Amino acid sequence: MININFLYFFSEIVGKYTQELRALGLRILDLISEGLGLSPNYFSEELSANPVLISHNYPPCPEPSLTLGASRHKDPNILTILFQEPDITALQVLKDGAWIPVEPIPDAFVVNMGFMLQVHISSYTILVFDINR
Repeated sequence: MININFLYFFSEIVGKYTQELRALGLRILDLISEGLGLSPNYFSEELSANPVLISHNYPPCPEPSLTLGASRHKDPNILTILFQEPDITALQVLKDGAWIPVEPIPDAFVVNMGFMLQVHISSYTILVFDINR
């Protein structure tokens, strides 16, 4: 049986975490806008009005070569903010035809610029967005 107090506590924490991630994402987007010479809230309206929180868990595996992870992709959204577990290197980026592991940095987030951001700023910059898995 699920404890109702646990569910309330859990939903309260996830709700607060989601609010903080949204604020961080909007701040990052404001800085990107500023760097491109756009108005600071260029991305703060329609494009980021309904953020989505997706959670993945990649537990340690004794034989990583036998695991199935995410397939090769570009993040379809505007921005991905990823917290990596300290001792698990699950994220990889394709560079020069080789998959490069992204080592976790303690107490840090990885920020991936997504495909929607690439489409919206392509006329302002020549940034190249990586494929990851």
